Amino acid sequence: MAIQTAPGVQIVGAVKPEQADVLTVPAQHFVATLQRCFNARRLELLQRRDRRQQEIDAGRLPDFLPDTAAVRNDVSWRGAPPAPGLVDRRVEITASDAPGVGSPCLNPRTAAGWVRNACGIAGHDPTCSVARAAVAVRGV
Repeated sequence: MAIQTAPGVQIVGAVKPEQADVLTVPAQHFVATLQRCFNARRLELLQRRDRRQQEIDAGRLPDFLPDTAAVRNDVSWRGAPPAPGLVDRRVEITASDAPGVGSPCLNPRTAAGWVRNACGIAGHDPTCSVARAAVAVRGV
């Protein structure tokens, strides 16, 4: 679909009818203005990001900026201490001796949830056969 373009703007590729509603001349003008104003800085930041990634790949770990040391070392910038009940927070994990009760993987009450979670993580439909098969293998 051919659409009207803003001066100095070239749209490369096909435009679907629903895209034409968004690619109005004022919208094209806005994006072109952003590109003209900020492209040099955008490219500079991309190069800087590439250099930083090379440093990390070479073993240099991220650290705080030296410029911010004064703030980090100033005690007046500290937050309040945690409430007494939050200082030592622990969780006890127990397992039952009854078969199929202690392990969520073997508990029939949670099997459907595990299937949904596994499929959701994998980006699949909740009825995906891979997760159902994995739960079935565990006897649920």
